[in-house]
Amino acid sequence: MSLNAIDTGKLISELEIPILILQGDADFQVKADVDFLAWQDYLGTHMNVTYKLYENLNHLFMPSNGKLDVSEYNTPGNIPDQVILDIATFLKK
Repeated sequence: MSLNAIDTGKLISELEIPILILQGDADFQVKADVDFLAWQDYLGTHMNVTYKLYENLNHLFMPSNGKLDVSEYNTPGNIPDQVILDIATFLKK
């Protein structure tokens, strides 16, 4: 079965466990102004969903160098503490 054949939105909307959706606003592969908003529209006020949008982070949750292509993935760096803290806080709930 192809992953493209799975209705991910339907699958996630039926989950009864907490869901964490993270997005970097400098991600050129999964776009915040399209995909992140689509999740919010699709799931609406689903009570088990937490959304986090991070300024200037790319697809790898690393600070973007502004190139908006895969070459920026070669730049060494660290995931910001806030992302790690948000994930840890979510997991502790």
